[in-house]
Amino acid sequence: MKRIISAFLAIAMMLSFASCKKVEPLPEPEFTQMKYISELAVMKCYYHNVVKYYEELEPSIFKKHPYKKFWVEYEAIIKYGIEADQVKLKVDGDTVTITLPEAKVLSAKINEEKLNRDCYIVDVDSEKITAEDEKKAITQAQEDLIKEASKDEIMLNNARQRAAILLEEYVKNIGNLYDRNYTVEFIYPETTEVDSSDGEITDNTERQ
Repeated sequence: MKRIISAFLAIAMMLSFASCKKVEPLPEPEFTQMKYISELAVMKCYYHNVVKYYEELEPSIFKKHPYKKFWVEYEAIIKYGIEADQVKLKVDGDTVTITLPEAKVLSAKINEEKLNRDCYIVDVDSEKITAEDEKKAITQAQEDLIKEASKDEIMLNNARQRAAILLEEYVKNIGNLYDRNYTVEFIYPETTEVDSSDGEITDNTERQ
């Protein structure tokens, strides 16, 4: 009798496990993971540049054309990437559609920790330079840096391509784990273009 009961319980457990396995849905790509990957795709670019500061002053009895003029040599870090909150994901069977926004300058910051007296070159006829003048020069350099970086189409395109590569790899890896062949389509909002890919993407991005 004990053997019959044991066999019955064993069969019941096997059927229970089989039943659970059948109804368990296969994992799909998740938006939370896509957002995390988008943040990982950020590209850092290191800039080395010089900003010029010039200010005309009111004439005096000592100088007819007084001015302040100096240069500042600086280093900066610019981060290019896509805004993760604007990435959209739609799963329809084996087709995964990803809406990928344009890349942009996420941040541009001058490394003020590396600024020292050797970074400042003052014109020989310039009036005395103050700390306020130096602050104005750095502020101007920061503004110019963002403007120039926002025009760098090569870096912007590379940042977007890098995000697309990592996102597609993530989707493909999910499919490989569960024997699903996902087709990935990208939608570019500014052109409403749909790019379908079920193969490899060539990565020409310089990773930092």
